[in-house]
Amino acid sequence: MLTKIQRLSGVSAVAMLWFAVSVGMIKAGVGLVDTRPISFLGVASETALLFNSLFFLSAILFMIFGVYLYRTFNSNKWFLATFLIGQAAQVIAALFQYGGEDKLIHTVAAFTLAVAIPIYMMFFAFSIKKQPLRTIVFRYYYIELLFFTIGIGAFVFIKGISPLAEILPALPFHAWVLYLTLKK
Repeated sequence: MLTKIQRLSGVSAVAMLWFAVSVGMIKAGVGLVDTRPISFLGVASETALLFNSLFFLSAILFMIFGVYLYRTFNSNKWFLATFLIGQAAQVIAALFQYGGEDKLIHTVAAFTLAVAIPIYMMFFAFSIKKQPLRTIVFRYYYIELLFFTIGIGAFVFIKGISPLAEILPALPFHAWVLYLTLKK
């Protein structure tokens, strides 16, 4: 029973994030093409409590999922360490909101999370020895790396598409979570 809860914690976290972002964007009037980043949902009065709470809780669920992956797939300690660092950064980003004096802390934590995702997906892929799983998780990693590069580039260099640039790298990561949940 505990293993099933751990296995499902990843998709639960993904669902929680998509709910928070979707409802938050609708309530705050933030579009995919917008100058305000998704982090704005954590300071907008109509969405702050919902967004920050679910952002925090999803990080805890992802931590549980990371430990599940580490144990189930015998992945290496580098995977687990970077996974937990990334999720700790998400907790910090949820606790220190985007606005005001906490903006720098939030931004550093959010970028730490963003950078950690392709790194821990790479460590996970390298730790898998069995085929075809190794090939499949490497494909997810390559797609994540591509979407991460495009998303970060768009976020930094193209003004007015912040939410779209932030969501783009989440897509292959969330698909990876779903695949690994259904795999076992």
